[in-house]
Amino acid sequence: MAPNDEESRKALATLIATATTLLEQLQSTLTTIQRNPLTPTTPSSSSSPETTSINALSLARDTSLLIRAHSTKISLLIINEPFTPSAISTVIRELIKGPIPGLATAAQACPHDLYTSVVRKALAYRCQQVLLELWGLL
Repeated sequence: MAPNDEESRKALATLIATATTLLEQLQSTLTTIQRNPLTPTTPSSSSSPETTSINALSLARDTSLLIRAHSTKISLLIINEPFTPSAISTVIRELIKGPIPGLATAAQACPHDLYTSVVRKALAYRCQQVLLELWGLL
């Protein structure tokens, strides 16, 4: 049982390192949006039909709620006995698959001509704060 537990702890450490790298990269993208909210993050983001069909504010709300729920789950798994690295790994994988990239996508899918540059900048800042706090938890 000890080698299996050690393997799952190593796998968790690797997964956390991967997740923090992803969070740092997405925070860098959000910083770019904050510094210059008028420039599109993709070559044709303002004319893309997929971008205009996405409600960026709803996406940000939904993904932040998912991140909050998963963060609560991680916190509970950490403080309750017995410590189960495999359960924490599952929750982190779920975060990496959907809510984390979705939150950054919300800021990128918020074109300044539709939502104004002030809203885009504020959304990028708040998304970055959520990712920063999640980074602190991991």
